[in-house]
Amino acid sequence: MTTRLAPRTLMAVIVIAAVSSSYAFPPQTGVKPLDSMTPQDLRQTGVNTLTSEQQVSLNKWIYDFAFRVYKAASEQSAHANEYNSTGGGHWIDDNKDGEFITLEDGSIWLVDSYDQIDSSLWLPVTDIKVSKESGARMYSLTNTEDHEKVHAKFIGFK
Repeated sequence: MTTRLAPRTLMAVIVIAAVSSSYAFPPQTGVKPLDSMTPQDLRQTGVNTLTSEQQVSLNKWIYDFAFRVYKAASEQSAHANEYNSTGGGHWIDDNKDGEFITLEDGSIWLVDSYDQIDSSLWLPVTDIKVSKESGARMYSLTNTEDHEKVHAKFIGFK
């Protein structure tokens, strides 16, 4: 007797297997997502009824799907923490000992530890220019009144 899985059940199995195997990219590692399933999982999902060729195809599909999900999530995450208002015209709304700076637009910045000696002296309403630096979420904040520049990571908005 062949058990037919509901589409939602099969998708759940695939996503769980994909997520649990996402550490194994690229597929050339030899780790197979179906190998991480217990005998009970194999029976409950009906995967044990698949031929070996179907299991190989399913393993490949899980890898491909998981990689697409991982890639999409990575791209979305990378863009979620970008600051899109670079340039001048900003000012300090709040300065927590030079470590955390909040600008007038609500953006929150974590200043690099070696620059905090400078940014700790910046006062509220100090004019700031924000510039993009290389690296994920890395920017420079420049005090346009005395031209001091610190490196900071954009944390998000309050």
